[in-house]
Amino acid sequence: MREREGDGVKACHWGTRNAFCSGGLVFYGAGSNRGLCAGDMDVIIDCGADIEGCEEFSGIGNITSRDYAQQIIRIEWPDGGIPALAEENWRTLIGDLRGLRLRIGRDALHVMVCCVGGHGRTGTALAILAALTGVAPEDPVTFIRTNYCPRAVETKSQCRYVKTIAGLNSEDDLPPPEFDKTCESSLR
Repeated sequence: MREREGDGVKACHWGTRNAFCSGGLVFYGAGSNRGLCAGDMDVIIDCGADIEGCEEFSGIGNITSRDYAQQIIRIEWPDGGIPALAEENWRTLIGDLRGLRLRIGRDALHVMVCCVGGHGRTGTALAILAALTGVAPEDPVTFIRTNYCPRAVETKSQCRYVKTIAGLNSEDDLPPPEFDKTCESSLR
């Protein structure tokens, strides 16, 4: 059962939130238990939200007002962990998104990244995308925590993964965000 804002879910980010823009790509983050709204998105990167099972997504499918289908990209990604994707996979994804924007002739392509809570997997993916698109090449985790949600990128392994994919060699280890009982999902 999806939680609603106020029912034990702190509104640190409720709904689908704009995270950043880069070269005609507009990236958003969301969680399936945090009021996710996918209807206006061109591409959905599903990092474990089971987007097609979300009530907000039911019946949307291929939006009829468009001359192309809404794209859904699924990434197998364990909660609290990291996916089996290398830097090359992420760079290919960005290239594919840029290519899609050009093919459909849009000034902007709206891309939503989502998981269940919208923190760990979503934040990690957004941090990587920010780093590899050049928006936040030096400190993508802090950038996403500042511009999307302070609870983003939950674990030390996710912080290390962002650094690895972004090619950062700094020794400092960003701590995971601190959660309080009002913010943690019952799914964690």
